[in-house]
Amino acid sequence: MGNTVYIFLTGPPGSGKTTICRDVARRAGNKNISVGGILSPGDDRGGKYIEDLVSGEMRPLSRRRLPFPLPGVSRYRFFPAAFRFADTALEAARETDLLVVDELGSLEKKGAGYRRALPLLRQRRDEMNLVVVRKNLLHFYKNELNCTPLVIDLPADDGEDPVLEIMEKIAPSP
Repeated sequence: MGNTVYIFLTGPPGSGKTTICRDVARRAGNKNISVGGILSPGDDRGGKYIEDLVSGEMRPLSRRRLPFPLPGVSRYRFFPAAFRFADTALEAARETDLLVVDELGSLEKKGAGYRRALPLLRQRRDEMNLVVVRKNLLHFYKNELNCTPLVIDLPADDGEDPVLEIMEKIAPSP
């Protein structure tokens, strides 16, 4: 794998994963590191969006179903056009120094959702990758990518600032 760096960010909903990814992307860009990929910010009504880190364009990804559906039925309604938008944004980020993927979950494990994410992450060599991963899927994605990532589990109880920890990994201080 050469010098390929994988950083997995995990934690419960609302723990700040997307905010940390956004801050890392901004700081990396300020250090002349090319950044691309996707963020999945939420809103206060339980919806999620896809944000292209290169263009800044956003599209609706999902909405919470109300009332909650029966067991075995997703609590979210996903918009297929959002996944196509995300795949296009990921493909456009192929040559960046830092690829951000927020997030890999059960859909991607099944070959759905962000379909370009796993193949793109497997193909990248000597580049940096910041990936939000569901905690229960950490082992699966480590195996899929054949990597030993730095895993940052939020909330950070060790007193470390996760943004600074990630920045030290992707742009070490002299």
